[in-house]
Amino acid sequence: MALPMRVSFSVPDADVSLVEIDGSPYDEDVEMDLVPDLTVLRATEATLHLVEHNVDFEYVGPDGVMEDSGFEFGGEGGMWGLQKVKAVDADILRARDVDYQGIWWADALISRESLRKTRLMTHQNYTNCPPPDPLLDPPDIPPGYSERNIFAHRSTTTTRVPTIAHFQLRHLLSPATSTAVYHAKGTQIMRYNPHNPAAACQVVIDLLSGESTRIGTRPTTLAADAAVVATAGFYGEYAYTLENNYDEDADQKDFTGFLTGSAHGIGNHVHISRSRSSESPVLVYTSNDSSIRTIDTAQNVCLSGHSTPWAPNTSSTSPDARLRLVGGDSCDAVIIDAESGGIIANLKAHTDWIFTSAWSPSWYLATGSQDTTARLWDARNFSAPVATLPAQCGSVRTLDFGGANGTLLAVAESADFVTLWDTSKERMQVIDFFGEVAGIGFVESQGSERLWIGVSDERVGGLMEYEADLDRDLADLVI
Repeated sequence: MALPMRVSFSVPDADVSLVEIDGSPYDEDVEMDLVPDLTVLRATEATLHLVEHNVDFEYVGPDGVMEDSGFEFGGEGGMWGLQKVKAVDADILRARDVDYQGIWWADALISRESLRKTRLMTHQNYTNCPPPDPLLDPPDIPPGYSERNIFAHRSTTTTRVPTIAHFQLRHLLSPATSTAVYHAKGTQIMRYNPHNPAAACQVVIDLLSGESTRIGTRPTTLAADAAVVATAGFYGEYAYTLENNYDEDADQKDFTGFLTGSAHGIGNHVHISRSRSSESPVLVYTSNDSSIRTIDTAQNVCLSGHSTPWAPNTSSTSPDARLRLVGGDSCDAVIIDAESGGIIANLKAHTDWIFTSAWSPSWYLATGSQDTTARLWDARNFSAPVATLPAQCGSVRTLDFGGANGTLLAVAESADFVTLWDTSKERMQVIDFFGEVAGIGFVESQGSERLWIGVSDERVGGLMEYEADLDRDLADLVI
């Protein structure tokens, strides 16, 4: 067996990273035949050549740090020499050769189209369950759906980059109002005001500053609305703050505590729900110790706790607060009684673990799985999903309902893609970019609906804002 071989290549005026080829099944001569004269190939061409010949490879940055199949863009210029501007709006898009994400493609070592092809070819989706049939084709777009522009790009800030603590947990962005978009950053929860983008983000919660914290903890989940901002961490700790109309001089009420002392107590997900027994909202936490707990925000006490047959990764509550949708380390989701925790129905459709869910005001539900699909359910009949919504290439990590009465569903994958599904008009839109998705969320702002996307990558990441494409809606009405 030949030892792994390291091959370097470069392009004019650029110091491109190295490619390390796993030489196990080949000898050195064969490998060189597979990759002839790398010195004259651009980075993307070398990558595509390796992929097309089924050669295993890894990228090694100039500092010797391994990069995961090209999906990390860190370093000075990164693997592809990508640079970004600090902010993007309509004027910037007209004046410069940048895309909605703020990447300046004119000086990159690769075209946007080639990088997209490379990432699609090299992406390996993470799964916990073997596929039921490896030869089975992925699901098609539901019949009747057409691809149209539903939302239009409004702005991007590349100076506010959210972070991800655990690769499977992606609810780390939460737009609460038109002036408050929350995201995780290191050990903190930050608040960004889109109306004053030049102002510094404000720290709302710091998991290292309270009595309940432990060294090294980072937010693993986030939920926010106009009244409450809540998070949790790796070691069973949780924290929330009661915001007061975002008045900078007003007092905040900060609370911390432990959901559990279990070594498996990572907080997988939190969502805010109304309570049927009090006026104060409640926080519904799902923890990796196979438990769901409800925290009263007024008293900071646990109102109820329920065990689950597997670790729950996500939950969402029905509009009347009576039912709860729970998904986790199982291919099946369950509907439980929100008060007793008793199982009412099993939702069987996915073929891998479930990490995100949502419940719309119109009583439609959605579940998202590592099987690269989202499933849409009607609460009147849990026997089968009403639609299977395919992802572009990866696990579905985050879902959110928006639009009039919740007829619009945003489906975020682990990286690169957010797909909008308008169930009322049977149309869809794919928003593509580059980088890991930290979270998504809808919010009303200045009379229109906005969609926020958090991209977690120091080189090309940031916060992207989209708004309902009213011109397109009017055109549809005329047609």
